[in-house]
Amino acid sequence: QQWFQSPDAVITDVQAINKKVKDNNLSWFSFSAGRRPVEKYILNNKLTQKPLTKAILETTFFSGNPPASWWQPGAVNQETYFTGEDQGRLVSLIYNPASKRGVLVTTSKP
Repeated sequence: QQWFQSPDAVITDVQAINKKVKDNNLSWFSFSAGRRPVEKYILNNKLTQKPLTKAILETTFFSGNPPASWWQPGAVNQETYFTGEDQGRLVSLIYNPASKRGVLVTTSKP
């Protein structure tokens, strides 16, 4: 609810993991949420929509080397993702409004 700045957002099926990789702190989140709070988050943070390529899935979303067995960003089944900054962190988000499933990766310096 804090992520999407919406106290009435119903966020379920949350899984998360944090790791330090090279000189960055990375966090991976998998969740289910309604469309409205996710749209608000994208608009409020002025995230940019970009094509979701296989290279982006592997480098940005670590699909080739997942941090946990539940991490399956390709299963969200989207052709685009959103990226930008939130509170000094680089954010990358894939969200499917039909299935209400999303994955979010944040990167920050320690």
